[in-house]
Amino acid sequence: RGLLYVVADGMGGAAKGELASRLAVRSLVERYYADPDPDLRASLWRAVRAANDAVYRQAQANPANQGMGTTLTAILLHDGKIYFGHVGDTRLYRMRGQRLERLSRDHSLVQELVDRGTLTPEQARLHPERNRVQRVLGTGPTVEVDTGVETLALGDTFLLTTDGLHNELSDAQIHGILSSSGSQASERLVQAALRESGGPDNITVVWVRLGPSAVGSGGRGHKSWGERDAYPVVAAFLALV
Repeated sequence: RGLLYVVADGMGGAAKGELASRLAVRSLVERYYADPDPDLRASLWRAVRAANDAVYRQAQANPANQGMGTTLTAILLHDGKIYFGHVGDTRLYRMRGQRLERLSRDHSLVQELVDRGTLTPEQARLHPERNRVQRVLGTGPTVEVDTGVETLALGDTFLLTTDGLHNELSDAQIHGILSSSGSQASERLVQAALRESGGPDNITVVWVRLGPSAVGSGGRGHKSWGERDAYPVVAAFLALV
């Protein structure tokens, strides 16, 4: 059922945020791989909803955990396609050739202001209300989940980040580091964010680059995901400050 990568950024205080993000990731992975539905986009959507339910039930069961929540962005690579599910202001970027584009949309106050034309993206990145997230997992019994599907291309690079990175680095800075860093991209992105501000927030980066075995169609003699000899190159770097 493919390769699944997830980034979650908890909130509600250090301990509660850690619990919320851990519950969300574990629940999502377990639910997705247990779901027999061949519609993978629907399976991923249900898995994100299951993650929301797990965090919400834990918060309701223990008064000490009330108010906790987490953002979450997940990607699934399977049979020449990428599926994604997204809630909050963690982000999914795709680098194709020399073009960097964001596939996710922040569920935040400043993103709404950007959409209205009130703020530029650069102004939003520096805005004092940039951390005000309007949609997260675990704060209600249900949550609206953004999903999407795209066709993979050889050499595609995908980047999942928490706001600890993209609040410190502009898209232009991220593009420059991805273009020049090769397999050290994730570590250098985190180091650059730390240099900008000293790292006042958690910084998490998952970086995935696709080789030939990841983009071929199974209908033309390629091996299935479970049988392929080569998997996407993956690098992850986490800074907890």
